[in-house]
Formats: sequence, C-alpha cells, structure tokens
Amino acid sequence: MLGLKGSPAKVKLCIEVDVQEYGSLISTEEELEDYYLDEYGSYGSTVDQLLANDEYLSKTYNAAKEHIKGGNSVLIGTVSNDDSPIENLLYCNGFPESDYYDIMEQAVS
Repeated sequence: MLGLKGSPAKVKLCIEVDVQEYGSLISTEEELEDYYLDEYGSYGSTVDQLLANDEYLSKTYNAAKEHIKGGNSVLIGTVSNDDSPIENLLYCNGFPESDYYDIMEQAVS
C-alpha cells in the first residue's frame, strides 16, 4: 500500500540491469567480424562480401567498428515484450540516455 502525497501519483523507478543478458558483448574487431558472419553470412562468405550486398549491415558494422577502435565495447542484442517485466520495460521504452554508454541504434520490429 502506498500513501500518496498529492496528484498526479507518479513514482520514478531506478533499476539496474545487466545488459549482457540480452546480447553479445563485443570488444575486438575480430569478434565483431565473427558475429556478423555468424548472424548474417552464408557458408564461405567474407565480411567484405556481406557488407557490399547490404547497406544497413554495412552502416551498423562500420559504426560498431569505429566504436571498438575508440577503445570501447559494443553490445548487440535484442529484447522482446514476451519474457520478463524488465525486458518488457526495455522493449517498450528503450534504453534511457546515460553517461555510461552511447545508444548507437534502437529499432523496434
């Protein structure tokens, strides 16, 4: 039970989430290349072949590569609205702005 003070009754929630539960943490260019080939490539394809045929993949790959070259890591993953309340919250609201990370892309499908 909450004793509400005033109106409207809104509560600011602060949660801590281990984002690694929702994706792959990539710290090197080799890991990035392996990830893209595993996710999007076909047998025998190279990253260059993959990126030459898909503008969207090329854009996201190059953005991630630059972030890694800057000494950072990239988390590539997904959240859905099916699983946990935390995942549903992230799915519906996205990741908030933070000093601890750069939001490179958030897409809802």
